[in-house]
Amino acid sequence: MKINPNKINPIYPSQNKQTNPIRGNKIGENTDKIEVSAQAKQELSISKIKSELVGTLKEETSQKVSELKALINSGQYQVKHREVAEAILAYSEILKGGKDE
Repeated sequence: MKINPNKINPIYPSQNKQTNPIRGNKIGENTDKIEVSAQAKQELSISKIKSELVGTLKEETSQKVSELKALINSGQYQVKHREVAEAILAYSEILKGGKDE
């Protein structure tokens, strides 16, 4: 018995094996496309810059904390009393709303 691959299923002769019946395009043809809007590109750029800044700030903060820990552990850290007092006074003025009593 000889089998002809073109006549395997003659019930649906209108279907072409080279076309995808769902999409209507030829098999192997790339038709999927993604387009990114200008606003999305801008937001992606902003997001990238933000993450870089956050990473830099975290690195700087952890570096400063490490330096302070080392100074405290070695006993070389000196509290700057005047700066602490000025900061407390400035904060209390903020809480009061800048009103003099």
